[in-house]
Amino acid sequence: MLKYLPVLFLFPYLFGFSPIDTSLTDIYIGGGVGRYVHQDCNGAENRTFIDAGVHVTSKIKGPFRIGGTLGGYTDIKKGGSGLLVFHPELALDFNSFALGTTGIRIGTIDSYNAQLGIFNGAPPFTGRGVINAGFTIPGNPPLSRLWIGTNVFPYNDWGIVLQPEFMLSENNFLFVTGRYGRYEQNDEWGISVGVRIRK
Repeated sequence: MLKYLPVLFLFPYLFGFSPIDTSLTDIYIGGGVGRYVHQDCNGAENRTFIDAGVHVTSKIKGPFRIGGTLGGYTDIKKGGSGLLVFHPELALDFNSFALGTTGIRIGTIDSYNAQLGIFNGAPPFTGRGVINAGFTIPGNPPLSRLWIGTNVFPYNDWGIVLQPEFMLSENNFLFVTGRYGRYEQNDEWGISVGVRIRK
């Protein structure tokens, strides 16, 4: 498997993808509330949690992107469990293709694209989710874009996710995320709100 890694990183060059020859940084800040099903030897129970986080992604000149996600969640009930995470972002980022530690993107970043993501948003759990797959559709003002997809963890099963983003000003955006799924006849859901700041 490891012998194929060089091919993956050379893939964009083989097909003539060109790097985005500009620098830009997107900062995502968000928080939300959700519910998942927790199972142990005592059975299953619904757990409601809150989460918050920040995701910074910085495209530097040439085919490189760096950044990371920092965030966590805690169960609302007294003495509930929690989790704090940091996930670095290191990627090759071309105009129509990106591959890195936060997933794969096919298509341009601000237009139509399809993505497979890992910790690639904020908040990390009630946002796009820890592991997610979906596609982006550009919108008409005030809607700047719409992401439609699916995610999992801390949810037990895949659910549908909608994330519309609205333009507040030229470089400031408001996004709202809603997620719904079912696991063994229990609802697993999440809702969050956040801002994206482009520099």
